[in-house]
Amino acid sequence: YGSVQVIPWKKDSVMIRAEIKAYGSGEEKTRKMFEGVHISFTDTKSLIVASTEFSSSIDMLFERFKGMTSKLISYDSRIEINYYIKAPEYINLKIDNRYGDVYMENISGDFTLNLSNGSFRAGALSKTVSISLTFCDGSVESVGTGKINSSFSELKMNEAANVNISSLSSKFDIKNAGELSTDSKRDKFYIGNVKTLLGNSYFTEYRVENLEKELNLTTRYGSVNAELVRRGFNSIYINSGYSDISLDFEKPASYGLDVRHENTFVVLPEKENLEKKALNEEKKEYLISGNVGKNAGSSKVKIEANRGNLYIK
Repeated sequence: YGSVQVIPWKKDSVMIRAEIKAYGSGEEKTRKMFEGVHISFTDTKSLIVASTEFSSSIDMLFERFKGMTSKLISYDSRIEINYYIKAPEYINLKIDNRYGDVYMENISGDFTLNLSNGSFRAGALSKTVSISLTFCDGSVESVGTGKINSSFSELKMNEAANVNISSLSSKFDIKNAGELSTDSKRDKFYIGNVKTLLGNSYFTEYRVENLEKELNLTTRYGSVNAELVRRGFNSIYINSGYSDISLDFEKPASYGLDVRHENTFVVLPEKENLEKKALNEEKKEYLISGNVGKNAGSSKVKIEANRGNLYIK
């Protein structure tokens, strides 16, 4: 029920300041709200823990918040606990916050975040990260290696080196990525440049501006649109059901092609020596194979499609 702000400094120490604000319809109610909040600090040689504890009486007030997703809530009594943390960039940091925001700059230590119903802003998170967002919006300059769990949230990342994303009804805007692994339901991915994209998805939309090396996706009731597949890519494998697939290859393109499709509308490159074989005429199941371009080399495209549309350009 408040914000957490992390500010880097050069000292080899940590300073934490907690600020409590209470708003009530009367002095007595406001005083009881203050008395119902306890800030505790515990520490060892290598660990500092700051936590907010609520009495049972003030918990009754917060019951009204459950199930609400907006931070702008109209009510006559409320309390806000804000934390201001000054620490060196190299520390390992874990933050749990509900109904509030988290703001920070660069962190070179391990970072863990559990945030619900709030906003998240961060600079470079260069080590291992574990981020969980529920009903949130976020923006991160860069992520090194880690996991992101997202539900009903939006997240923007300028750089993502090696990230595993598990998500539900979320939206991602990623400018540059090394390897992205996704486990997705009802999401939207807008990706600028990515070397490797992997995953399983249901009712999810992928749009990639530039694919460099590898694509390996299983998709159901969704879409995959790679606007440009670079020459010299390694492999593309797509297993799709009731999905629309569009792959546009950088010219001149050369690769081995293997397409097995059933009840699917297929558009392939013209003037290529491709063999079409009927596997089951009744089910409209066919196999198309061959090479595209003059020298396919080690680049391979394999697609298994059941219904939907397939465009290879």
